[in-house]
Amino acid sequence: DIGLDLALSDGKGLPMGSSTLFWAKPGCGKTTVVTDACKRLIQSAKNRGERFRVLYLGVEDSRELMSCLGMDEYIKSKDFLYVGRGLRWRFVETFYEAVLNEHKGYEDVKLIVIDSVNNVSSDQGAEKSVADGDFGTKARERYAFYQKFLPLCKEKGISSFFIAQVRRKQNVQNSYEDPNKAAVG
Repeated sequence: DIGLDLALSDGKGLPMGSSTLFWAKPGCGKTTVVTDACKRLIQSAKNRGERFRVLYLGVEDSRELMSCLGMDEYIKSKDFLYVGRGLRWRFVETFYEAVLNEHKGYEDVKLIVIDSVNNVSSDQGAEKSVADGDFGTKARERYAFYQKFLPLCKEKGISSFFIAQVRRKQNVQNSYEDPNKAAVG
């Protein structure tokens, strides 16, 4: 959290248009760290007399968790737009398009959070993918989404936080060097 504190408190804040991946095992506190960062970014903008809105797309409906994390005030002020339900990539794309085109209700959104990217459902449906022997559908949809939206977000200065879960024990450093060498340990 010290690195995040420095990045958000150096007077410059979050680099606008950036994409950040929060990747760790389930239960490590990724959602807590991200919602804390959201609160700090919203409050910092308010202190400067600006508006900073966050669109938070949660795969599960975790309103109780958001309340426990102290987000009620931000949800009521509409600075933290929380959508919590089963998400499909097409649904996520609809929200990105609303923000990018500044549709009513989505003006001043500067950060979009997806919690968690591994759990966004395939548009084709799991039954069809597995029945066809296609286990890479979600990965291809995620890749197509990133290719389409991340350049547009960067151009418009809208940042993204992606929360992802490590699903098995693996050596992260080695997996970047050669995905076939991911060590199980």
